[in-house]
Order: sequence, then structure tokens, then C-alpha cells
Amino acid sequence: MRASPCCSQVARVEHTDGSALLYLSGQIAEGAGRAEQTRGAFETIAALPGAHGATLADVIDIRTDLTESRNSTNTARSAGSSPPAPRRPA
Repeated sequence: MRASPCCSQVARVEHTDGSALLYLSGQIAEGAGRAEQTRGAFETIAALPGAHGATLADVIDIRTDLTESRNSTNTARSAGSSPPAPRRPA
């Protein structure tokens, strides 16, 4: 896993009460297949908070961008979570 050449992986925002928010961004997927890429990206996401005294238990939101929506179920499985229910048209 490598960092994006144009973006910081972590932005830390300090609050006046001593707490902080971490924003993680720019994880680039590498690997032979989608499952390997997904695992690698999530391993990096899991490691980054540790440098700031946090763990994955402190994470409140993860957003991913997929180039093909048909792969969302496989991506969720590779990340170790249950995929969301399919959306039905209104």
C-alpha cells in the first residue's frame, strides 16, 4: 500500500477540549485482484489511527469509492463485513 503522491493520508483536527478528529484519505488499492486490493486498503486504514493513539474501535464512518457498483458485494465481503441490502428503485 502506498500513499497518494498528491494527498496526505491523515489530517488531525485538534479541539479545545483536548480531543481530536482524524480524517483518513487517499488509500490507493494495489494488488492482483479486487479482494487483495480491498484487504490491503483496509489494513492501511486499520494501521493509521494507531500513530495518533486511536484504534478501529474509534472509527465512526468509512466511505469507499468503487469504479463498478456490481463489485460492491465482493468488496464488502473482502473487507470482512456483510454487504448492504440491494437498493430497489422508488
